[in-house]
Amino acid sequence: MYTVISADTACVGDHLVFEVERLNAADFSWFDGSREPRRVFDQNGTYFFSLENRCGVIEDSVQAVFQQYPEVDLGRDTLVCPGEELILQAPNNRFYTYEWNTGNESFENVVTRGGVYRVTVSTSAGCETTDEVRVADCGPQIFIPNAFSPNGDGLNDVFSIESVQLEKFWIRIFDRWGTEVFFSTNPDFEWDGTHHSKPVNQGVYTYRVFYRAGHYRSKEEFGTITILR
Repeated sequence: MYTVISADTACVGDHLVFEVERLNAADFSWFDGSREPRRVFDQNGTYFFSLENRCGVIEDSVQAVFQQYPEVDLGRDTLVCPGEELILQAPNNRFYTYEWNTGNESFENVVTRGGVYRVTVSTSAGCETTDEVRVADCGPQIFIPNAFSPNGDGLNDVFSIESVQLEKFWIRIFDRWGTEVFFSTNPDFEWDGTHHSKPVNQGVYTYRVFYRAGHYRSKEEFGTITILR
């Protein structure tokens, strides 16, 4: 007796066109009395219509669904350092699809190096939102303390640094006269404040550190370390 031609889902801000095709000479009317078989709707709702001929009346309806655009916020531009993982997340919704510029199709993306990361989140109706974030490489980082107390009390007895995945490293430590009292190529070194197995004097010592990781430029740092006894 009739067919309805239309998609039933669109995005907020769009519109849906419904057209009822009558297969005979039935009288047609919408819920509001309109007799135009073609109607445009831009709000969610159920819209009723009826057809009548000498055989009787048929009532039916069309459903208009307007989906919201996904709200996507990957956050502010940020940094990622060697050995670290940065997790970027889009809203987790089982009805969404995800397309990252890295090829990932999950709602989250694990980042280990700098770059521009972009995701497009889509609903079943094709309502898409895209966001991107710039992630910069922070380069290799090390932490060097400025004092230690090798007095055998079990507290802060050795001098060491904190670092992440260094591929090349060395450190030299000198006394006030320029004599080298310590050298190591192991970033996990621990210096107990001795030179040739004898404790060095309390005071200020100078260090020189060289390190490199991955594709980053090598770095060299200078500073002082104080020995307290």
